[in-house]
Amino acid sequence: MNGDDHDRWPELAFSELYSDLYSHRDDESARRETDMLLDLLGCEGSARILDAACGDGRHLASLLSRGLDAFGIDLSPSLLRRAAGRGQLAGRLARADMRSIPFVGSFDIVVNMFTSFGYFLRDEDNRAVVLQLAGCLVPEGRLVLDHINRSHVVSTLRPESRRSVDGRDILESRRIEGGRVVKSVVELVSEGPGRELYVESVRVYEPEEMIELLESAGLVDVRLAGYYDGRPLESDSTRMVALARKT
Repeated sequence: MNGDDHDRWPELAFSELYSDLYSHRDDESARRETDMLLDLLGCEGSARILDAACGDGRHLASLLSRGLDAFGIDLSPSLLRRAAGRGQLAGRLARADMRSIPFVGSFDIVVNMFTSFGYFLRDEDNRAVVLQLAGCLVPEGRLVLDHINRSHVVSTLRPESRRSVDGRDILESRRIEGGRVVKSVVELVSEGPGRELYVESVRVYEPEEMIELLESAGLVDVRLAGYYDGRPLESDSTRMVALARKT
């Protein structure tokens, strides 16, 4: 896989294989996570919500089940097809790059779940994403950005793991490199070094960096939680859930 492929890894990674690799992230876990978030936000009634990078629609379906006016966008045709297979999502999905979202001032809440941010190699592109997410909000609207907690990742990183996925022998190798978590996904074969399928590369942020990033997009009341229920962010928190408000 060449350098250009690494630059566009999200286009290569979010395929049927991705859904199989992360099959433990199921509808039940999505329901628990969205229930905690909505309770934390005090969200009631028919709030209009955008699930940015909605993937296969599991969080979006949960939001709709709570009676909310929810919509989803994603870049992956494969994951959008999976989402469209959920009947309740009909008419609520659109394909979009988060650097150019076709909605302005339209939503009370924007959520970005399960580490769907920091994909781009250039920090300017990741900043552009935050500006776009903020731009989707109505005045006083709120953003939830669910990201990985850098200190937890560093302390618990497994350099290598191997498993069988849909009959394929998969080796996943992980490292911290240049402020990013990089994971190589390789299909092992009986002979030879194996075939690299794709490389995930996600920018990780110190808490101060995340706060600055959101405030630079004009958001206020920024706070970081360690989980979806709002518990304080600690060094061993599994998540870094950023919450902010648009003025």
